[in-house]
Formats: sequence, C-alpha cells, structure tokens
Amino acid sequence: MSSSVSSPSPNVSMLMAMQMLSSCINSTNSSSEENSTDPSSKEERVNEVATSCDEAHNLVNFFSNATSDELSSVDWIDVKAYEARLPSKPQKLLDFLNAPCPINEGKTAAETHTVFRAIRKIRAIVDDAPLIQAANLTNFDRLNKHFHGLNCHFMCSEALRSKMDEISEEAFDWIAMTNDVLPGTRNASHWNQKKVVNSLGYEPPSALQAVTGIFFQIHRRSGSSYTGSSTLTRCSEYEGIYAATVGCLSKEGLNVFETYTGNPFKQVGMAGVKLF
Repeated sequence: MSSSVSSPSPNVSMLMAMQMLSSCINSTNSSSEENSTDPSSKEERVNEVATSCDEAHNLVNFFSNATSDELSSVDWIDVKAYEARLPSKPQKLLDFLNAPCPINEGKTAAETHTVFRAIRKIRAIVDDAPLIQAANLTNFDRLNKHFHGLNCHFMCSEALRSKMDEISEEAFDWIAMTNDVLPGTRNASHWNQKKVVNSLGYEPPSALQAVTGIFFQIHRRSGSSYTGSSTLTRCSEYEGIYAATVGCLSKEGLNVFETYTGNPFKQVGMAGVKLF
C-alpha cells in the first residue's frame, strides 16, 4: 500500500480559528466603548487578542496535523478534503472493488459497497481544549453531534453500550461495508445471520463500523438503505440475549438499540464488512 499522503488543507480549520479570533476581537471592541480612556484596559484588550492569535494558530496546527487514521471535527465539515489526504487504497481492495459484486449480479463491488478508512483516533475540542481520544463509539458520536448535527440515539443497556465501546485490536486499514443487508439475513436469528454472513465471505460489522459507514454514506450524499425504517443491521456485539442493532435515522439521530438475538424480524438483517 502506498504511504504517500497529501498535505491536509487548512482552509476549514483556518476558518474556525479566524471565527474564534474575530469573536474575541468583537468582544474586546465592545468593552472598549466603556473604557476607552483607561490605559490598563487597553493593555488587557491587546493581551486578549494576542492570546487569541496564539490559540487560533495552535488550533490550525492541531487539526492540520491529523494523521490518516484520525478523524477530526474539521474532517466532518469537509469530507472531500479529508478523503483527499488519505493514503492510496491497497491493490487488494482495488481489485475487490473492480470485480463483479459477489452478492449482486450485474454490478461491481464498488457499486454495492461503501469504503472508508479505519478510524483509530478522534481529534476534537473537548471542554474548550483540543484533545486526541480513542475512536470508540461514544467519542465518535460526540464528534458528530458537536460539529455536524448527526448523532446516535442510544436505546440499549449500559452493559451492551460498554461492549460497543471496546477497542478492536485487529490489524486493518480499510473497511468495505455492503450498502444493504446481505441476502438471507432478514427474518433470521442473530446466530443464523452470522452464519450466512460468514458463508458469503464477510464478517458482521461492529456497531462502530456500521455507524461510521452509514454516516459516510450520508456525508457523501450517496444514499443509505439503513436510514429508513425498513432496513436495520444487527452488529457483532451482544450482551446476554440482546444484540446491538443499528439503523433508522430519526429526528433524535441514528438509532443504536438492542434486539432479542433469537427473534427474527423482517426489517432486521445483517450487513457484511470486508477488512483490508
């Protein structure tokens, strides 16, 4: 896999930084009307603007230095710039995408799969400070909710949510997720769904992979089967008799909830992922 990465565009991060600086200058200008003859007040205003300049510069550097396995607040605002700075896709993934789709005759895999980079770290402003965090589902959801309005609507036990927040140690860089649940996975139990997915050469998605793939479909405006009420995907995580299930975008967000593992549902199937 090629390791060449184009330099990230600082345009959006620069805009955010300038907005911060402008806000500070406006606030200090407003106070100047009340203290226009007070030298100490003028010195304080100069110091405030200088501090804001430093903070703005640091903010630009913080977001511009994001690596290819990190996702930042800026990236969600400008997904095209984020994808432009990613390394080249490995040949094995390109061969898969250019080949006939294994589950949808007459189409290539590129037409039936969503491809995205594995995210290991999250860069965001947390409590007014830049912070790099592990890319678990909670932090990913916070990033989306804070900076783009998209978020998850959790309706599951704390035990299952903790399972969804566990960090995978698998070694892979890219994920190809099916744009629809796999044939034969609707109206089946969680265990039978996994068998079908594996028999077709796929793996069940983790909740983080499913949410990430769906959000990338939304950001790319490519459409998603999983945002309606007729298609949801169970995920690999389960706790006791309940499995993580993702889908159906509502005004509260993308639903992440639990379904009884033994129950078949017409709307609930299972997506497949291939890791590269």
